Amino acid sequence: MAQIDVDQWAGLVANVGWWQGEFIRLDPQRQECSRTASRIRLEVKGERHIEQLLDIGGQTQTLQITSLKKGLVFFPSGAFSQGSLQWSPIGEFAVELSLLAGLERRRLVAIYRAEQQQSHLATITLIPEYAQAPAPVRPELVGSEPVRPETTSLAAAQSEMIQIDTFWQVECSSQRYSLTDEPLPYQCACALPLVLPKQKPFSLGLSWRVNADEQQHLVRHYDASGVWQSVCWYRQRF
Repeated sequence: MAQIDVDQWAGLVANVGWWQGEFIRLDPQRQECSRTASRIRLEVKGERHIEQLLDIGGQTQTLQITSLKKGLVFFPSGAFSQGSLQWSPIGEFAVELSLLAGLERRRLVAIYRAEQQQSHLATITLIPEYAQAPAPVRPELVGSEPVRPETTSLAAAQSEMIQIDTFWQVECSSQRYSLTDEPLPYQCACALPLVLPKQKPFSLGLSWRVNADEQQHLVRHYDASGVWQSVCWYRQRF
């Protein structure tokens, strides 16, 4: 059993640099609606201070990041997830899932809207990105955000899994999640219910076939009352 420290701030720093890509908007049937060029810069400005510059279709926005909000989870690989903490039949529900491998990143944003006491999948946005200019990071500026120690079990040589729940505890095994993935562009697939079930647990996931030898998965879990429970990052090697 190996020890892993899931340092949240370091996970954010793993995403520092210039990312160029596009926002591909899809309808619930995965049909493409539009594409918009994007560029994102994440730059370390000081200890526990990162500046984000977002340019989507020529419209820019700058955000100063000095703390990490509840519901946002980073993994040692640089993968991350954020989203709604609680499902409600009368409000909007949204999640973001992001996978990172080398100089490429795949992000997915799913938005559900309430209609007649049910949450229907409204839009899917797939964001393939490529690092243009990774920014140098001075070690003294990185800082850290310690959490409780957790463990990872590499029970199978060809797989590894890290699961983080809302109390910063990790449970790991060689378990494989049986989600029905729908194909997306850029070697991706998603598992998104068209309607979120009432009084039943549900999961939302993103998969990315990085290359012929590797596939990554990121799954966000909610319990039967619609409360966010955990996020699981899983990598398969072939």
